Amino acid sequence: MQEPMDNRREENIERWAEEGGPPQLRESLSEIYGSGPAVSRAVDERILGAAREQMARRVRMRWMMRYAIGSVAAAAAVVLIVIRTTHHAQPAAKSGAAMVAAAEDVNRDGKIDILDAYLMARSLAAKEAIAREWDFNHDGIVDGRDVDVIALAAVKLRGEEIR
Repeated sequence: MQEPMDNRREENIERWAEEGGPPQLRESLSEIYGSGPAVSRAVDERILGAAREQMARRVRMRWMMRYAIGSVAAAAAVVLIVIRTTHHAQPAAKSGAAMVAAAEDVNRDGKIDILDAYLMARSLAAKEAIAREWDFNHDGIVDGRDVDVIALAAVKLRGEEIR
């Protein structure tokens, strides 16, 4: 007996779904809210088209943001790799090499570079008092050849012998 009632109930639910709900509920809702404005098919299609267009823009924007964030992350990784591979840590200097490096470091900035050679050449050209420890080629005279020793040391590549 239970089965025929269940079948009727399912048929009623399907019919109500097609018609817009049970008749008493439809009537009650119409009394409360009225029938609502009539919307033409063309207006309905335009609204649906605009909604689809807006959703497509949002989807495109999400993909663009994903690619942009991915691109920025990839670029940052490349920059870090380049910095990591091109930046060489200075090897620990031996005590004798540290004294030579400290002596050739004319401006005392912790590194021997072309600026040291420039400062020494400028002091020589201005005929300023020159310290005896600036005789880097050990010939007893502080002159342009000592500037050349600093300049060569500044441009010397690691492990390369200058002739």
